[in-house]
Amino acid sequence: MPEPDEEGLLPMIRGQVEPSDWSAIDVGHIVQDKKDRMHTVLDVSPDKTMIKLKAARTGEEVVMRRPAGEVNIYVPSEQECYGLLHADLGASYLRDIEHREHIVAKALLWRMDPIPNNPTALRDHIDMAHQVYVNDVLGRYTSGAEQLKGIDPEKKKKGARKKKASLEELRAAHDEFHSDPHLWPQAIVHHHAKET
Repeated sequence: MPEPDEEGLLPMIRGQVEPSDWSAIDVGHIVQDKKDRMHTVLDVSPDKTMIKLKAARTGEEVVMRRPAGEVNIYVPSEQECYGLLHADLGASYLRDIEHREHIVAKALLWRMDPIPNNPTALRDHIDMAHQVYVNDVLGRYTSGAEQLKGIDPEKKKKGARKKKASLEELRAAHDEFHSDPHLWPQAIVHHHAKET
């Protein structure tokens, strides 16, 4: 096993080309043609006679009759597989999942008072405890409050609607952040409850 560098990172372990037989090739395999180009197997017909390949370099897809005989396949290393999964699917390493689950399990240790129905208090809490920036919503609330100060009754109605909608949006966003701590990790893991 290779040694970690000065930053504690392991060098990338590359996969290798291995011989195989065309009869064993299935969806997901990476085959090497006679010109050393790599192709990913996208599909195999139900009767196993036809095979669909996609060129790694050009992205060109081709359907061909499955040849007989030997073929070289590329077998990626475990590190390359993790990298591909993370890039394509957003998959996380197990230790990251373990860390997140540990944080979620400790969530009940931090109690915060319920947030008053005040847009500035909600904005400050969401910014600091949830690390989501919602200044634009507070700006809409302030704009609505300014319209309420005017003389025009239509503008006053519009301002009242804008204030109510932006306050509801802040409240709904905060509720969503607490609805699933697995989906919304928090900067300060907490729950809201009155002190008893």
